[in-house]
Amino acid sequence: MSIIANPLITDFGRQAERQSITKAIFLDRDGVLIYDKEYLAHPDHLELIPGVETLRTWQETYRLIVVTNQSGVARGKFSEERLLEIHQKLLTELDVHGVFLDAIYYCPHHPEYGETCLCRKPNPGMLLAAAENFGLDLTNSWMIGDRSSDIAAGAAASCRTILLGDSPSEPMPTHYLTSLYEIENLSLD
Repeated sequence: MSIIANPLITDFGRQAERQSITKAIFLDRDGVLIYDKEYLAHPDHLELIPGVETLRTWQETYRLIVVTNQSGVARGKFSEERLLEIHQKLLTELDVHGVFLDAIYYCPHHPEYGETCLCRKPNPGMLLAAAENFGLDLTNSWMIGDRSSDIAAGAAASCRTILLGDSPSEPMPTHYLTSLYEIENLSLD
């Protein structure tokens, strides 16, 4: 049973002045930061969702960490090398908006394609690994996602949760938002 793939920790995430930040905003990738395209397999097809620039508000006091299921690797839709190219493109696009991620954790597994793991959401493995790597206090951290599996992973890791959209979720999120624009009006502390 695999635990977790190696994370992509950014230069921003390694900065000495960020070492004292013990809270995180965990972000799902598809449907939260970028438009959800079934098995995004090429960096040129990546499109940011409007509102990502609002995350600048929180990057001084929270680590911004992507946690994303990417079963397209296990399904043979794209390679891990291509996935890393897509993530580099995501970092570049966010940089244009002044948003800098500390890390990207991804699960390349799928149980129907040969590998059962502890990292695939709704399991909290990626969040727990990030907490260990960065010394995070998960009870003061948030998980933002667009699916119930995101909310379940956040809840299992003892994070507060935000569901983007109005789909029902079990467990219930701490907050529902229709877009990232609304995060500016929340008190996350």
